[in-house]
Amino acid sequence: MTATTRSTIFSAPYSAVYDIINTRSNIADPRDNTGARKFVYTSEPFGKAIDVGDVPYIIVKFPTIDQTTASINGKHKWITYSQSIIVRTVKDGSGASRPDAGVNDMEAITDDLFETFNKYSTKTTFKSYLLTNVEIKLINNDSANINQQDIFENEFELTYGMRFNTST
Repeated sequence: MTATTRSTIFSAPYSAVYDIINTRSNIADPRDNTGARKFVYTSEPFGKAIDVGDVPYIIVKFPTIDQTTASINGKHKWITYSQSIIVRTVKDGSGASRPDAGVNDMEAITDDLFETFNKYSTKTTFKSYLLTNVEIKLINNDSANINQQDIFENEFELTYGMRFNTST
């Protein structure tokens, strides 16, 4: 783990967020507490929503970056990151055999996300990357019916920032 630099302005923060979410002691996988099952994805696993055998899962999307000048002399900029995290569960569980398991799974994963990004240890991890002002919001929740299965989806927005030295 190293601080975010000019050459890692995109990759270091993304890797930090992905690693935090992919740590089972932070975000437990309701289907597999060993960590052997793929639970966190970097992109949309389209087939997973159709074949509900691999639900629940989390998608950690790449962040958007906004730069604004923060100093009068132009030597520093404030960089704001905004990152989408999507959680999907299926109403009756991955095997369609546990009534309302998806509701319980969604509640547990959502609670874990809020707890994790509000923990002192997580904020310390972000600070080691020179990132501050970590906030997580639940911005949307939705449901759909795919192949006669009710799919639940929560979308979170994770924001954080960094004061960046532009002078060399």
